[in-house]
Amino acid sequence: MKFKSLFLMFFSFVISVNSFSSISNNEVSIKAPKDMIGDGLKQSSDEIKSLDLSKELEKDLEDENVKYITINKPAINYEASVFYAADYFYLGANAAGANEYSLMRAKINLGATVSQNRLEFVPLSPQQAYLNGIKENDKPVTKDNPIYNKSIFHLTLQGQKPVLTLQDATTVDGTAFGASKVVCLIDNVNDGSFVKTNIIEINDATGAAVTDGVVGLAASANKIFAAVKQNAGVFGDGDGGFAVLNQKDSKLVPIDATTGDDGNKAFKLDLTADVLFAITQNAHTDVDFGDMYWDASLQRLFIGLIYAQRANTAVDGGAVSVLVGRLDGDKLIIEPVITLDVNLFNPAGDDATKIIAFYARGGLTNLVNTFKLRTMKTSTGKNYLIVNGNYNIGFAGGENFVFALPIVGTTQSDGTTTAVENVGKIASKTDIKHDSVVGNLAGMHLSTDVATKVGIDVLPIPAAGTVQDMFVVNDSVFACVAEDRSDPTHEAGIFRSTALFDSNGNIRAWSPWQRVMGTVDKTYGAGFDIITGNYWYFTDDGVNKNTVKVTQWGKSSARTGLMGNGLLEILSDEFTQENAGVHQIFNFDEYTPSISRTLVANQMSFMAALGYKKVALIETGANVGGAFTPTQDQFVKDTNVFVIQDDALNDLGPICCAEVSRNDTQDDGWLFVGGYNGVAVWRNPANGNGWDGQVASGKVNFSDLIINDSFSFKEIGDFSQVRKLVCDTDNGYAYVMTVDTIYRFGMDPNKFDNAITNPLDEKIITSPPGYLLDMIIFYDQVNDTSLLVATTQGLFYSASIDGTNVPKTPVWTKVTLNSGAGLSNPVTHLSFIDVQKGGYTTDGNFYALSADLSLNLATIYRFDVQGGNINTISEVAGTDYFYSIGELRTNFLTDGALGYSMLSKHFGKTEFLRRIRMISEQTTIRRFENAANLDLESSAHNVGVMVQNTASGGWVVPGDWGIRVNE
Repeated sequence: MKFKSLFLMFFSFVISVNSFSSISNNEVSIKAPKDMIGDGLKQSSDEIKSLDLSKELEKDLEDENVKYITINKPAINYEASVFYAADYFYLGANAAGANEYSLMRAKINLGATVSQNRLEFVPLSPQQAYLNGIKENDKPVTKDNPIYNKSIFHLTLQGQKPVLTLQDATTVDGTAFGASKVVCLIDNVNDGSFVKTNIIEINDATGAAVTDGVVGLAASANKIFAAVKQNAGVFGDGDGGFAVLNQKDSKLVPIDATTGDDGNKAFKLDLTADVLFAITQNAHTDVDFGDMYWDASLQRLFIGLIYAQRANTAVDGGAVSVLVGRLDGDKLIIEPVITLDVNLFNPAGDDATKIIAFYARGGLTNLVNTFKLRTMKTSTGKNYLIVNGNYNIGFAGGENFVFALPIVGTTQSDGTTTAVENVGKIASKTDIKHDSVVGNLAGMHLSTDVATKVGIDVLPIPAAGTVQDMFVVNDSVFACVAEDRSDPTHEAGIFRSTALFDSNGNIRAWSPWQRVMGTVDKTYGAGFDIITGNYWYFTDDGVNKNTVKVTQWGKSSARTGLMGNGLLEILSDEFTQENAGVHQIFNFDEYTPSISRTLVANQMSFMAALGYKKVALIETGANVGGAFTPTQDQFVKDTNVFVIQDDALNDLGPICCAEVSRNDTQDDGWLFVGGYNGVAVWRNPANGNGWDGQVASGKVNFSDLIINDSFSFKEIGDFSQVRKLVCDTDNGYAYVMTVDTIYRFGMDPNKFDNAITNPLDEKIITSPPGYLLDMIIFYDQVNDTSLLVATTQGLFYSASIDGTNVPKTPVWTKVTLNSGAGLSNPVTHLSFIDVQKGGYTTDGNFYALSADLSLNLATIYRFDVQGGNINTISEVAGTDYFYSIGELRTNFLTDGALGYSMLSKHFGKTEFLRRIRMISEQTTIRRFENAANLDLESSAHNVGVMVQNTASGGWVVPGDWGIRVNE
């Protein structure tokens, strides 16, 4: 047993301190499962390059390594978009003139080699198409395609097939239709040659008059739902409503939505009944409808309304901006997601925190908006409605808010079936099981509840800005924005927020909005490929919205704003494979104490790349034009990348960990690094001072520190086999974890100068049993320090450790699992998602990876940390663990959408980076677990822990090859 523990300890040091993993270099073409993209449709490979997709219609494409292709003949603007999966990203033109490219699909054209892969546009609106099953002499014939050269108004999906409306008037087989009155289903996504449309105009809710136009679309597996205006009116007029179209005889046929029978009648919006809702009839535009979304698992249609208020303000009553629809056979039933009973609202009439509803009294003319909505099924098995909108006093604003509201699922917590009328409605916040709908004021969710506020705070866009697109992947919400970045509150790109769970598996908070995918491009529509972990999005070329881009895993490219623009080459040159490359990378965002600044103009962020006797400091973000911006200039050594190698680092040997001092009220900020032979501090050698660490100070400038202050490293203390460094934020202590001991010392410039004025005076913190593998720091409600330590004998947390500078012997308690047992297996890696940026590990969720070399197994556990308490998160499967990987892995982290595990080359296996879906069904996780191809040479051997560059949002994977990225 002792030999086994020693062997595991040594192996864990190699894999979690020098932390390396690997993957096959063979090209991988993954066929997506049928429930993803349909039988026979191929998924793209992981080596797909990040390419600008912009196809010049007459360009010769014989060049075998096309990096970008631009649409500019003619100049086409795209407005509508929808993403299904890789190779199925659809865009609709916003004006006539695009010809066969009015509807377009972006896809990967796989070459014989990785370098020959390219993105291309597939036109899906040919001039002639097989239309509505029309035959002549019993043979299908082509007709004029109504989509050809038209503008697309709305775009949604039925499976992987696009469904759309045409903004222009058009003719269908000789019958003239007005603008926005034709709904089209593309039945062949390879070339658009099969099209189904309605052949009669859709009626409004009278059943006798034609709608003035379709203003919204959604689709189930066999039906299309269309929000329609009243004849000669706007959507909010009394006979507007929701039409249902079936597929019949190769056509789209409107039915009587109120009965489910043959006919042509929309479900009516009742503007007078207090039990439903009312929307303003002011002269707004057609786009003021809001949004529609079909949830296939709940079998519910969710409808978001803009400008929802009382139709008759003289009559007191409720107004709501979200409705839920269900089908009874073919009959459509639509109700508010909450009742509008007065008991749900404040008696004083102050309902400004109610998010999607309010109660109007005494002629109140306020309103509530829902601009976009989606649903979420969390990895804990809970259902949520994600709403972009807010309560407003005026007719604009609120688009920078995103909220999460729990909804009742199809099955109750006791396993019984939920009453059909309750499925999809807002669950009461007093019911932790989410079984019952809101029935009183106490159960109402408020905009001030931390559980509802996606991103913790508003999106970085103006209140009257626009969320261009919103999508949900597993436990994360993504928002696409395209503002002019001339103001700190105006951002462009994709931002993500991840759900944080309590012990019951309910969402209790959210992580802050975090930029993803590595760019600041204006993003008008996007999707995330859960097979490859790549983002697909469309942006503009500076004039027209005509460019599609896809992130990649690999070496990136030399484009503005990407790490491939110089950084990969620098790190490969400086950290050679002969010396095991880049051992680890640590990210320090702009809110990290000691480098954080009150003024945006003084903010900066950096990454520290660690290797053999060497450290590189990489400036990743700073203020540009009033907004914090990821580095856009080329990465250049001694300009924004500073490689440091001196005698102190030579003494450390392989360097595996880095940390900064974390007190932003002190004068000094220091960088500490640790390795096999000890710890060193980066400071001014003349006086031991660090950089100015106060929040009111100017920007930390590495170039100035190196040139003017001649900062260098100094070895401190007498440590060996260092595994982790952490600093606290209140007491000014740094903690050093070695293979078998935890030390603490006070940070003082008199200890760090060349004169060695004071000894380091480190004190021993008696450690828990086992060899030490990882450690994080957290605080209780009065900010006393506690440690969470992973060892070969399990996972332990300490009692509070006070600030008195003497040796400590804290009480260590083993972390308890759902079963009541302690986590006693070896734990090699801890990763944390906090409610705030800055690298904090006190209020959030953490993931513990247990890895047992002797059993060749690894298992993921997850816990909630709040107020100094650690509680395991309840799993749907009833297990102690979230997921048992089934083979050895050594590190794990997640962004909420996917989970990533790492392992160095091991018994010939070279799957350095693997992905899992963050979902509740463990068998489905296993079915779709796959490896990422990092485009490595066959000599690759070691991998470090993947990290996100929080400035750009790009993922970075260190290893003996240098780094690989996804951006």
